[in-house]
Amino acid sequence: MINQALSAAHACLYGLALSVLVSLGLSPGLGFVHTGHELSFVYDFADLYKADVTIPIAFLETAKHPQKIETEVRHAARDIFVSTNLIERMVGDVHALFSTGEDGSLEAPQVDILRLWDDKEGLVKAGVSYGPSDGSHAYADVLERDAGYGTIMDE
Repeated sequence: MINQALSAAHACLYGLALSVLVSLGLSPGLGFVHTGHELSFVYDFADLYKADVTIPIAFLETAKHPQKIETEVRHAARDIFVSTNLIERMVGDVHALFSTGEDGSLEAPQVDILRLWDDKEGLVKAGVSYGPSDGSHAYADVLERDAGYGTIMDE
């Protein structure tokens, strides 16, 4: 019975963790401890809350309602999630885990690693317009030469 209760409680927690991570734009598959699964990060993240939230629920509900354990565990998990503001806590924990700013904000580190490849110059900086500054098309001669390419020609 306790294994059924733990499975039901953890499934609820995984659903909540997935919702939080996806809503914050994080990939649920990029795990640190769990790997090789599309929900690896969800499992890692949910592990932070099992000891405080779902394991006590599972044992308590197994002792109180051994006949209809899965339903009672899901209801108890829902109630605990709401009463403890677990979603807000999870969002705050994600920001704390990945914060880079002094104020705890979730911001990307300033690293210039994005480069483009140019067949003549090799690596060039991204985010720069390399076209003519006068607004003319850099490949006007190519467009003119290949005009009609891909169209049906009359015989």
